[in-house]
Amino acid sequence: MGEPWIGFETFREIFAMDAFYNALRNTFVLNLLDLLIGFPIPIILAILLNELRIQWFKKGVQTILYLPHFISWVIIGGMALQLLATNTGIVNNVLRSFGLKAIPF
Repeated sequence: MGEPWIGFETFREIFAMDAFYNALRNTFVLNLLDLLIGFPIPIILAILLNELRIQWFKKGVQTILYLPHFISWVIIGGMALQLLATNTGIVNNVLRSFGLKAIPF
């Protein structure tokens, strides 16, 4: 494109920043935590679900857990907002019908 070659000056500048090493450390810590927690938890959850005897409960939990894989997070957020709204949410309407105070989620 006709731009001059600046070599590795940008890399030298980035590696000289203190924030770079903080970001690099945070990246490694988050990946390690993901491996330690994010890998075994779904396996444990699958084993626990497999042991459930109540089929309708098992299918319901599986549906709720798999829902985010098939629906956009924007839609799930909108559904949660509708369910948990302070004045018009289904959860708070049920609480009010039992004479309880609404929870401002």
